[in-house]
Amino acid sequence: MGWFSRLMGSNVAAPPVRTARQATAAAPKALAPVGEAPAFGLRRPLVGRDGAVTGFELLLPQATVQRLAARDDPVAQAAHQAALMAAAAPLAAGGRAVLLRLGAATLARPGVQAAAVKGLCLQVDDLAAPKAKTYLAAI
Repeated sequence: MGWFSRLMGSNVAAPPVRTARQATAAAPKALAPVGEAPAFGLRRPLVGRDGAVTGFELLLPQATVQRLAARDDPVAQAAHQAALMAAAAPLAAGGRAVLLRLGAATLARPGVQAAAVKGLCLQVDDLAAPKAKTYLAAI
């Protein structure tokens, strides 16, 4: 029955009203709260001298780090770092400091270099590694 039949007073009974429990069970789950952009990775706040949050350190979840280390796939590692850099772009554009940690080999990959944005602080972890100078010379 359409809305017109209900408006005109049809003798057909109205459909049953959904209870609140049925409505919440059927509703899809939201991926991110309204008004907040979805983010990739974990955010650790960077607190300034005045106690205010001045920026964020972006990290991969520990399970992801372990899985990437077990696979020993530099392309996947670079892809995840590039995704973190892409998530850093709106934060850096808003004037927030953004800190990322990565290895010299990952930094030398072209996709990661292309994803770097202005205002991004990089901490390169393995500068003492034997091939680090070779990787950094390629940049």
